[in-house]
Amino acid sequence: MGPNNIDRTPHDLAELRRLIRLKWPTAAGLASERLNLAFGTGIPALDSLFPHHGIPCGQLLELTGTPSSGKTSLLFTILAALTRNGRAVYIDPGRSFFPAAAAAAGIDLDRLLTVAPAAVPTGLRVAELLLRHNIAPWIVLDLVGQTAPLPTIMLHRLRIGAGRARGLIFFLTENNSSIIPPSLVALRLEIRRIDRRTLGVTVAKSRISREGVIVEVPLES
Repeated sequence: MGPNNIDRTPHDLAELRRLIRLKWPTAAGLASERLNLAFGTGIPALDSLFPHHGIPCGQLLELTGTPSSGKTSLLFTILAALTRNGRAVYIDPGRSFFPAAAAAAGIDLDRLLTVAPAAVPTGLRVAELLLRHNIAPWIVLDLVGQTAPLPTIMLHRLRIGAGRARGLIFFLTENNSSIIPPSLVALRLEIRRIDRRTLGVTVAKSRISREGVIVEVPLES
């Protein structure tokens, strides 16, 4: 094997990673290590969509549906699992967050910071600040009722921040909304209500699971 061959043994890769981390402690890691960083939502039907039975961290995600579709119920179920493991933030420019419903869904309100910015761009800056200072890795931006497209540059910065923080950012939107460019979200789930206790969740767009898959998610009684 010639001296310029780029193949490396696992030992070589470990040494290379060690040398890089001497100068940049968090810069280098094996791709497999990043794939294993996944968050289990606690919803088996949803977690089963992903290779490691959870949503890979560092992603921008969109939950969307018509009014009364159950999208907020699904979000609250996920937030309940998030707050069992750490702190989360709910950014609510429309001031629609209902604490009693959140508590009934199992969300630990003592681990959920709520922020009500005057405008959506301010909320995006708040999210970026939270990620940069490692205040909370899991952030929700409730954009229901919003119509203005989000600034692309801010979304790019949030995606970078979520990757560095190994977190997740959830956008809650209404069906037919065009405020988020599809290319900037890793996963778009469309939610519809099947009956009072069951939601249908369609993977409308995804870079991290198969598209077009539909699962049924039971709600707590």
